[in-house]
Amino acid sequence: MPAAVLGYRGVDGPGKPAGMIVWGILLVLAAAGFGCITVATPLAMMAPGPQQLPVAQFVGLALTYIVFGGGCLVLGIGCITFKRWTRKIMLVLAWMGMLMTMLTIPVTLASAATIDLGPGVQAGGRIAAISGVVFASLLGIGVPLAAILYFRRPDLEQRLVAIDPRPTWTDPLPLRVLALALLSAFTAISFGLAAFTAVTPLYGTILSGPPAAALLLVEAGLLATGSWLLIKNRLGGWRIALGMALFTLTSQLVTIAVLGGETVGMAAVTREQADAVRGSPMLRTDVQIAMNLISLVVSIGVLLWIRPFVGKTAESN
Repeated sequence: MPAAVLGYRGVDGPGKPAGMIVWGILLVLAAAGFGCITVATPLAMMAPGPQQLPVAQFVGLALTYIVFGGGCLVLGIGCITFKRWTRKIMLVLAWMGMLMTMLTIPVTLASAATIDLGPGVQAGGRIAAISGVVFASLLGIGVPLAAILYFRRPDLEQRLVAIDPRPTWTDPLPLRVLALALLSAFTAISFGLAAFTAVTPLYGTILSGPPAAALLLVEAGLLATGSWLLIKNRLGGWRIALGMALFTLTSQLVTIAVLGGETVGMAAVTREQADAVRGSPMLRTDVQIAMNLISLVVSIGVLLWIRPFVGKTAESN
């Protein structure tokens, strides 16, 4: 990996920072990868096979790839053209990606160790699956860490301001508030895409069909509104994020306690997908309750940690 990507000082030399171009190219390549997957999705949908996914799931996947690909493309072009708003967004995305990878490593490893790989699969296949998870986890930590080391450099901020002196929307936002705004936007998109599957828990029951789609779209709309308010650095956005976290996580928790972890965990998958994970220890009710309680406590704790910075400018951070 080029030294500029790793954040060493002095590599870029005078003028425009070469590291920005490197990261921009990587993001554009990622966008191209998402584009290829998007094109391949309809072909996979038409391919015969016993594990054919419902059309709604294929549509949701294709739209997900389009959203991620479009985001990578816009951010990549912004880096290549030295836009100052890219620095804060890259920092936030890098921190979020690294922390989420670290938090999901235990669950992913446990799932890889217990999932049913099918008849005839030897121990080597399970070892290969675990090794793949370890490699992906190291990549999910290493790449964000490299981005943090590069984009947090004070000299990079100064050079981007000199190249792009016009104030931008990210300038007054503390990083924590920007992170919550982006997270709210991502969650809104995920809820909107989940409306295609139209299955969601609601305090002891599982909604499906039009009622579930309607609830998911309302939740997506509220989160999108909260994201916009946070971008404007208004307290209402934080309140929406807090309310939605309490509603969705407690609803999930109550439904797991009433119906069981396996029922809730497999509510939105096909029969073939359910057979692959049925009986997994990760779907046990007590495990699911513990995981959701941890998610609830962590989410509320993070929101309370962010609260004092809402409404303040980055300079007072």
